[in-house]
Amino acid sequence: RTRSERVRAERSRERESCSSRGSRENEPVRVHDQFFLKNSDKKKLQLAEKYQELKKSGKLENFLSKKRKRNAGKDRRKLPKQAA
Repeated sequence: RTRSERVRAERSRERESCSSRGSRENEPVRVHDQFFLKNSDKKKLQLAEKYQELKKSGKLENFLSKKRKRNAGKDRRKLPKQAA
């Protein structure tokens, strides 16, 4: 897929998830019979969706190990240098 196709698919998925959210457990903002999820809740839903897709395709473990390596590298950079 090209980048623009991926962006279109992602945006359509986002619109579907926002429109299909019937439960008001996240206390969305009400505006004249419409409701909108907060941006933080949207991000949580997108992240959960991403993990579900990775789990279905069997790529979740690989993704998490790469994420762990990235975070470990960042942590190492932030630590003070030790004298040798």
